[in-house]
Amino acid sequence: MDKLEKPFEHPIEDRLNLDAFQPPEVGFLVSDYLTAAVSKGVREVRLIHSREMLGDRIEAILDAVERTRGVVSYSMGEMGEGGWYGETIVILSIEEHAQ
Repeated sequence: MDKLEKPFEHPIEDRLNLDAFQPPEVGFLVSDYLTAAVSKGVREVRLIHSREMLGDRIEAILDAVERTRGVVSYSMGEMGEGGWYGETIVILSIEEHAQ
């Protein structure tokens, strides 16, 4: 699949809950969302994913984060923040937004 099957309309905020999306959609959704967040000047995005999002799903999320222009860094949430099994915190470039 090269893109989402249906257009995705969602307000660009500092968090995105991925639980409702199918595994093939997750990678494209994350990349598109982070790109839009950079263009809006959002500095940090928390990608929320459940414990069931392991294996291919978490790999798709991390691959999308790594290939998205404007991502400065990312980490798994600490205990109490969702941790490895629930949240990925992505830091975005404010310089990309300024260009």
